[in-house]
Amino acid sequence: MAPDAADLAPDYQFWLQKLSVWEQASSKETQQDTCLHLSRFQEFLKQMYEILKEMC
Repeated sequence: MAPDAADLAPDYQFWLQKLSVWEQASSKETQQDTCLHLSRFQEFLKQMYEILKEMC
């Protein structure tokens, strides 16, 4: 069963902030942060996909 959209709201805000930082910086620290969070971001995108799929 897909997660409820409301359950992902805090994650949504977190990822919007992360993407904003990642877009604006290209330092070694940013690359490390990207690598650190990439699997969690992929999981978040999968959950969003499942929610959107159920809406159609």
